[in-house]
Amino acid sequence: MQEYGALWCVCEFLKILAWPVTLITALVILRQELKALLPRMLLANVLGARFEFSPEEAIRSDTKEIADRLTASAKMGSVDQSTLNGVVDGIVSENLQQVLDVAGAVLNKGLTFQQAIAEVAAQRRVAPQTVRDKCTRRIGLNTRQFQEYLTDRRQFLGMLLSRFPDQARRIEQCLGASR
Repeated sequence: MQEYGALWCVCEFLKILAWPVTLITALVILRQELKALLPRMLLANVLGARFEFSPEEAIRSDTKEIADRLTASAKMGSVDQSTLNGVVDGIVSENLQQVLDVAGAVLNKGLTFQQAIAEVAAQRRVAPQTVRDKCTRRIGLNTRQFQEYLTDRRQFLGMLLSRFPDQARRIEQCLGASR
């Protein structure tokens, strides 16, 4: 009888350890992916606690992208102010164009946000997450906020004009209130 009692205790102990060991193993296996994901988070809910992160990480990500492009430009020759402005304008323009493409698909074609993201991603041959990132994190919004802006063309137009004042003509051409 005591043999079964000891065996029962060992089994119960193993049952207690199963989930923590599984969780720790998964975290160890996925640690690189989780490290890459954490800076991109804007909001997290854990055990009823809500954590909000600033879009500063998005700015750091953009800064790294600019630095990478400038490094490539520097290898081809000197980097002057016009080159720097061109690189920054190119990144802003690329980000804005993806936002405008998604908004156009929702507002003009009647697609859902998810369908628009998938369509733009397929057209650009990038992952849907890349397009969603441009529409949210890179302009300081979360998905819900972006979708709320899309319910009112004028409000959406105003938001974009406030974030991209140098691109006003382009924004108005794509999303003009007269449509």
